[in-house]
Amino acid sequence: MSKKRRNHSSAFKAKVALAAIKNESTMADLSKRFNINQNMITRWKKQLLGHSAEVFAYKAGFSEIHVLNWLILRAVSHLYLKKCHSILSSVS
Repeated sequence: MSKKRRNHSSAFKAKVALAAIKNESTMADLSKRFNINQNMITRWKKQLLGHSAEVFAYKAGFSEIHVLNWLILRAVSHLYLKKCHSILSSVS
């Protein structure tokens, strides 16, 4: 019987990533506390740090539509690259 993938909410991911950024405890401790693989915690931490500037983009003088367009373009690019990676992985 295969395991069903868990889907975590954005709020949960942010909570875990913030705990990792704050260095509240070791990665192993965080992994046990949240029942999440250490690699996933590291990935969420990198995502949070990488997108933190977007929180302040609107105040920096960009119009709301520019920010939305940029976020949509980024999301579509990410999905495209993910699809290309899965196709290339299946060929190998």
